[in-house]
Amino acid sequence: MGFWRWVRRKARGVEDLARDAGQHTDPKKFVCYTIDHAPFQKWVVFVAAVGFFTDAYDIFALNVISQILPYVYGDGSGQLPQHLQAALLVSTLAGTMVGQIVFGWAGDRYGRRKMYGLELIVLIVGSIGTAMSSEGRGSMNIWGWLVMWRVIMGVGIGADYPLSAVITSEFAPRKHRARMLAFVFWMQPLGQVLVLAIALIAVQISKPWLSLCDRNQTAECISNLDSVWRWVVGLGAVPAALAISFRLSIPQSPRFLMDNKKQVDKAVRNATAYYGTPEVPFDVQMAQVEPFHGSQNEIVHEPKRDGSFELPPAASPTQRLSLNVVESHAIDDSSGSVVSSVSTPVTNQAPNHVVWEEEQSWWAGFREYFFVQGNWRLLAGTAGTWFLLDVPFYGLGLSSASIVNLIWHAGLVPTNDLSMYDVLNDTLIHSLVIVVLGGLVGGAIFLKIIKYVSPRTIQFWGFVALTVLLLVTGVAFPYMASSGAGGATIALYVLIQLFFNLGPNTTTYMIPAELFPTQYRSTCHGISAAAGRFGGICAQLFVTFASFNGTTLADGLKSQNSANNTDGAINHGSKALGIILAVFCVFTALGAGLTKLLTPDTRDKDGKPRSLETLARGYGYLRQLKGETAPDDRETAHES
Repeated sequence: MGFWRWVRRKARGVEDLARDAGQHTDPKKFVCYTIDHAPFQKWVVFVAAVGFFTDAYDIFALNVISQILPYVYGDGSGQLPQHLQAALLVSTLAGTMVGQIVFGWAGDRYGRRKMYGLELIVLIVGSIGTAMSSEGRGSMNIWGWLVMWRVIMGVGIGADYPLSAVITSEFAPRKHRARMLAFVFWMQPLGQVLVLAIALIAVQISKPWLSLCDRNQTAECISNLDSVWRWVVGLGAVPAALAISFRLSIPQSPRFLMDNKKQVDKAVRNATAYYGTPEVPFDVQMAQVEPFHGSQNEIVHEPKRDGSFELPPAASPTQRLSLNVVESHAIDDSSGSVVSSVSTPVTNQAPNHVVWEEEQSWWAGFREYFFVQGNWRLLAGTAGTWFLLDVPFYGLGLSSASIVNLIWHAGLVPTNDLSMYDVLNDTLIHSLVIVVLGGLVGGAIFLKIIKYVSPRTIQFWGFVALTVLLLVTGVAFPYMASSGAGGATIALYVLIQLFFNLGPNTTTYMIPAELFPTQYRSTCHGISAAAGRFGGICAQLFVTFASFNGTTLADGLKSQNSANNTDGAINHGSKALGIILAVFCVFTALGAGLTKLLTPDTRDKDGKPRSLETLARGYGYLRQLKGETAPDDRETAHES
């Protein structure tokens, strides 16, 4: 592991923190100062991104295998019965919901690092189990196995959302926090690209066999089709296995140690060791520990206009500790060498670290912060906007193969002499073009503009742009399809995908990782993400079962694939998709309104990022700060 230690040290690059941080003689201020003034943390981004990349690969692999499974285990028509299609799509999202809530809470209760890596083990088990699903000799139901393993895989996928986001946020310097989170989330379209590329390679390898069978005569190539989808799903376990070793290199979050475990001295050791501060520039003499505000455990007080301090009503009495000081060392676990030295206060019982007494239980603090202090608005804003975003995003995303075919071939009557190779090859290439132009390009643009525009502003205007695009495309699509204007429909659909990733698809992931106190940050991110997956489940049920004038989207897709297709049959799918797109625009319009109403800005009037400690103070405080610079931000705002 010596090579990885060298890489991490190069990535940290903190050489002169001791000089500036020396003015912060309070250990909690020192830790926050050390983190907020470090350079861009490439290693943190890499470790979080590898896992998130795997999540995206596995969840969107369903787009690929859903095209193949009906031919292998269905009736050969290329379409699954509606209840099976819904079960496959919803099972992954349901498992994701469970993983986000359970592991989000566990990240706050047991620590980010303890959960980090465990979720990837669940993901690996789910991936391998899915790839090995079988119907035996007719004694088992392949669909039951697939649904069960997709639920397990979903738990692993969902668990990574709050953990990766929170770890990235808490290790990120204030100046680079938004870009670090954006880089991690950019792995989602990159994972989509890889799964489509691997599927395309597998299809090319199987071309000699797939070219021999058309869509109505698949018996000769069932074996090869069965191998293709298993390779695509099974390979998703490879990056997850590699990511586990990387994640063991991330120490416990110093903010978690301070605010959740009350182990201030251990937080100081972790911060100095990881960020490369040669030594603590002061003696950790904690004869007095500053008050913390209720459940938020703040590290600074806000001065009044006259310069005096006043604690809010929820503030606790000052805690005082009379402690002796002994010398201890931070040890690099991989080599056993001393990497930093720190003076650690100990009591007469000589504990390993200082533990502050918690005034109330975690649940009592949660109720106080969100319901007594009124900060439920923050959670309603992040969860609500994520729900409203995922209704159209997953409504289109998990059914993208079928929808892409409908859009790309709008108004065209397909011939019946296409081989299985032609069908899969065309669908994969078209999907790849849309993901690259929409997802990758949209995410790349986001990485550029996030330096200058706040996430809240991007989210609001992203919702507005999606509302217009979905409405225009939904209304115009049936007419464009009937007139054969395929190029226009493709361009509009690419723009929709671009503004998903340029806008709220990225910001709904970022904002919950910044807004909440450390004690509840992982839980709240998990709840917000789970609300989004619930929106995705609702969308899938709507897309699968909604009937318009007796026609569902599935009916239109069957007509599109039918050998006896007619112009009238094709219009069934076009009209149904047009209505679905128009309905989705209502949700994005509501998302814009909820962003404006309940989502506070994470930046000050100068566009500088606020510290996590300032953002944790709650909805009322941030409303008062609207258009201002927080007092605890002013001393370093010019450096951001």
